[in-house]
Amino acid sequence: MTDLRPDLADDEIDLRELFAVLWHGKWLIFSLCCVALLLASVYLHSALLLMNRHPEISPLSLLLIFLWPITDMLLSMLRRKRSGKPIGQPDRLHFHQTVMRLLEIQFFTRSRRNLTNPLGTLIILPMAIAPMVLAIVFKTQTGAAFIAFWGFVALFAVAYRWALRRGGQAANRTSRKFEQS
Repeated sequence: MTDLRPDLADDEIDLRELFAVLWHGKWLIFSLCCVALLLASVYLHSALLLMNRHPEISPLSLLLIFLWPITDMLLSMLRRKRSGKPIGQPDRLHFHQTVMRLLEIQFFTRSRRNLTNPLGTLIILPMAIAPMVLAIVFKTQTGAAFIAFWGFVALFAVAYRWALRRGGQAANRTSRKFEQS
């Protein structure tokens, strides 16, 4: 039997196929979301209990533990607000996705996502773990935790901006290369 649909280009998405895959895995997706929400709430509740039971612990040091996901989430909400989109709408400009895209454009191709995704994680991991380590070191030193907090927020902003610019420059070089050939 012949296929009545024309061949889809590599960069096109068959929405029916995507929906079918998501629908087939709906319970796995739902379960993973529930586990993530449960772990986040337990983690947050534990941090609040720790802060209440041990008033010598700096709230800023606890905030350092959550710095990376909070900063990324607030940046994406701000970005959506500025563009007039609902802040709850998903996008592809989170830090990890930006680093992954940069790797795809600069060194690999989109077809190597199975490689660029873990590499992006390895690149980001030291920047995400460093605030957590300093949170432990500065757990009772509010001033040092304050400086570390704002220092890592600035580092996040600079690194994110650099990755966006570098990815855009690499994309422009790649598109010019294709136009010339």
